[in-house]
Amino acid sequence: MITKNNFIMLMDAMKEQRAIDEKATESLQDIFEDVIGGFYNNETLFSAIELFLMNEFDDIGEWILYYIYDLNWGIFWTKDTCSEKDGTVIDISTTDKLYDFLIKSMNDESI
Repeated sequence: MITKNNFIMLMDAMKEQRAIDEKATESLQDIFEDVIGGFYNNETLFSAIELFLMNEFDDIGEWILYYIYDLNWGIFWTKDTCSEKDGTVIDISTTDKLYDFLIKSMNDESI
């Protein structure tokens, strides 16, 4: 099982690399106006890491993808964002809290 520190490090690295990729693409598009979709991307690597993490946590609910793409790394999380079947708020506002939730959900079928 991946440790919390390693999970956070990996997620932070992906977030940082995405920001670097976006900034580089924007800068290059200012120079080369004809380019659509960027000059390069790391989506193959990101997809492999995401799949690895989803398998590691048995994340059939795709919470990791939800956190990254829909919640923009937790930035868009609010108390109304997601809840357990009984209505309990699921706080995945940070990578740290996401890890705790994933560990909990591995052992709790009610989520």
